[in-house]
Amino acid sequence: MFQPIQPIRNSDTRAFGVKLEPGKAQAWGLASTIPANVVAVALNVTVISPTKPGYLVVWPGGPTPPTATVNFAPGEVINGSAVIGVKSGKFNIEIAGSSAHVTVDVTGYWTPAE
Repeated sequence: MFQPIQPIRNSDTRAFGVKLEPGKAQAWGLASTIPANVVAVALNVTVISPTKPGYLVVWPGGPTPPTATVNFAPGEVINGSAVIGVKSGKFNIEIAGSSAHVTVDVTGYWTPAE
């Protein structure tokens, strides 16, 4: 069942002063305010001021898919929306082409039908 919510800032690399680096897939957990039994989330992903063109991929796990969630050009602040499956409260994220700061906001989630 889908549950829309007021957007929650799930992740913001600026808070740690560390940009995502190209080619390094990472597992990111969900904010503690998201229920533990979610199976998918609606996300708004923003790439902030990359220095080169590239793309960002967000996916539930396993091998990196051959599709981009957000494509970007140098200096852009650009976002995209996605629905991503969640495994054990986590999703994967990877940037290619350039380092950049990234924010992830959750705008809704799906729980198993009762």
